[in-house]
Amino acid sequence: MNLAGWQADPPNERGLKTKIISTAWMALELLLLSGCATRAPSPTETPAPSETPVPALATSAEDVIGIWQEGDRFSSYSNFLQFGEDGTYRVGSGTLTNLEDGPQELGQFTLEGGLVTFVASDESPLCAGQSGTYEVRLLEQGRLGFSLREDACSYRAVAGVLSFVEPLSP
Repeated sequence: MNLAGWQADPPNERGLKTKIISTAWMALELLLLSGCATRAPSPTETPAPSETPVPALATSAEDVIGIWQEGDRFSSYSNFLQFGEDGTYRVGSGTLTNLEDGPQELGQFTLEGGLVTFVASDESPLCAGQSGTYEVRLLEQGRLGFSLREDACSYRAVAGVLSFVEPLSP
């Protein structure tokens, strides 16, 4: 074996290479170990969903007797609904006086088990002789909420006259 052309690295170059390799290796080890050392974030408790109370059903005619307004109380045009103590109802649009002077609908109502049934009179301009049933709920701030069950009168069912109403008088 001829080692005549072979020369060893000078001592300080060999030490520098060793230090660089050693430092790089340690940095790699630290990087790998730091990945293992991190803990997963601790799970946080998910708050329980807040339960929105379901408004109570209207259970008797006394719950709805009075005059009710749909829409903005300060609007110049609204829909009005009147439930009478004698089991009659009237619907008027525009102004409150239209309940008496020119109702768009009038007839009899019954309220049982949270359901109000309207039966329009034969003289009712928009729903003559037609009946409809709605679920009635007592909402916040003294309002009533109506949910359609079935209705032969498209004026009531489609026009949304009975979506919710606010009390004007007891």
